[in-house]
Amino acid sequence: HLVTGLPFSKAEQLKVTEGDASGDPARSVGNARLTDDRGYAEVEVSRAVLNEIIRQRLEETLGLVVQRLPDGALGALNGGVFLTGGTCLLKGFDKLAFEVFGRDIYRAETPEISGVHSNFKDPRYATAIGLIRYAQILETERATPPGPVGRLFRMFWPFGR
Repeated sequence: HLVTGLPFSKAEQLKVTEGDASGDPARSVGNARLTDDRGYAEVEVSRAVLNEIIRQRLEETLGLVVQRLPDGALGALNGGVFLTGGTCLLKGFDKLAFEVFGRDIYRAETPEISGVHSNFKDPRYATAIGLIRYAQILETERATPPGPVGRLFRMFWPFGR
């Protein structure tokens, strides 16, 4: 949004609906257009500019991931790299990730089911669902009954649960 001068919400919408991270020149022809509620062109940005911005930011982000991996970690990933989160739905992101990681890339796909349960399989909600699941696991571990010393300690300790 800084380069195009667009508000963040419009830049995000344009990225999601029109953006492509593959680096394929054929996908950078013409202009990307964002229409308002009545169907009129509200924003128009060069696809080449849009896609180059997207590609550079994602390439930078994936490069940081590679730098943070321990030595030899990429070589040990025989099964490839699994991408999740909303960004993995961006067109061409899997091709860019393959260029950066040099491994097979698998990405979560938008579910073909509808209803409440479809949200649980949507990669955009992976972090939130993972945090909820992690909290459930911690709560289950914490809820295990204390041993004899723990029960005695709780009888005389007025704080806590």
